[in-house]
Amino acid sequence: MTHNIELINKSYIFYLMSIYNLMEEDWEAYCLMAGIAIIGEFSKPKKHIQIKEGKRYWCYQAIRLKMKNEFIINEWIRITRIWEKKLNQAFITNYFKEAHKEGDQYLVYFLPNWIYFILKEIKHFPSEYTNKVFYDRLKNWKFGGNYKEKYVLGKKDLDLILSSQKSIYHKLFTNKELAAGAFIVSFDLEFKGVLDGRPCLCMSDKYKDFLEFMLKLADKYHWSTKPKLSEVSVEYSKSLGINASPQFCFRIKISKLREIYSIAGPLLDDYKDKLLRLNIQRSSNFIKGNFKKSKTKEKILNIVRKLGSTKTTELQFYIDVGVDVILGHLNNLEKGGYLQKDREGKRYIWSIKDANKCRS
Repeated sequence: MTHNIELINKSYIFYLMSIYNLMEEDWEAYCLMAGIAIIGEFSKPKKHIQIKEGKRYWCYQAIRLKMKNEFIINEWIRITRIWEKKLNQAFITNYFKEAHKEGDQYLVYFLPNWIYFILKEIKHFPSEYTNKVFYDRLKNWKFGGNYKEKYVLGKKDLDLILSSQKSIYHKLFTNKELAAGAFIVSFDLEFKGVLDGRPCLCMSDKYKDFLEFMLKLADKYHWSTKPKLSEVSVEYSKSLGINASPQFCFRIKISKLREIYSIAGPLLDDYKDKLLRLNIQRSSNFIKGNFKKSKTKEKILNIVRKLGSTKTTELQFYIDVGVDVILGHLNNLEKGGYLQKDREGKRYIWSIKDANKCRS
């Protein structure tokens, strides 16, 4: 299924062909995409000792999805609730009708029963670390007296999952819609560089096998820039005293974003989605040779003056060039005394420094 990104209304696209819509209708697709999300974004239920009334107990951390985007979490809750009703199961505690706010982020907790049913369908995650953590959690799964589970996990059922060697993730190599969906879900949750149209999946060596799986999948459909992972320098983090483990990454071709998006988009993150569509259109213009010479630096200065202050990525909506080109001009304008930048979290906010100089 394809669509014209520029002409079709986004809300119509969403209900017509989004991977998230498919997840509502197809249990296998839901489980496959949930597995991708679990590896990249969900907290892992690590085992730890808890002391209560002088006694030591083995406990597990919660299976939690936590992030700043409230809409994404609420969509995961909504779609998961659909499958709770269809399967007559409990996957999220009733305490979470919607995402709960904690500081500047939102969260929701999922039950071990959810993981069990996902593993029952997919058999294995494409990440050995994730398999190990959740297998251990299920093997030590006990229910509290106040929680009446609708499904009692049998040892034979769990043994069947643990002994199975064949994951259904191989289906992504023959089903392009599911493959594209895996990347759309990852763009929403884990990929960096989506805002400037250069998606990059970067993770620690703990998840290197998952990175290799995703790269192999991207390479299968000619979406990746290289057939091998690149090593990411962590020297800067180490210089700050951070005990950083080795990092690896791979990138998606800008020219292939349109194909991925047209098959399984849009993203749940509305801001990311707008910028991704913008960069898809820009890459099409570049391929068609439609770029015209313009006074980009002057345009940027005029836009910042008009907006008052803005982020680097915001300027992509007004200037028909990539964020790297925009950033180069911004830095030059700062050096020239025209602009100033202030740190806001991980990003910089640009504003006019000398109004009189800008008019000259």
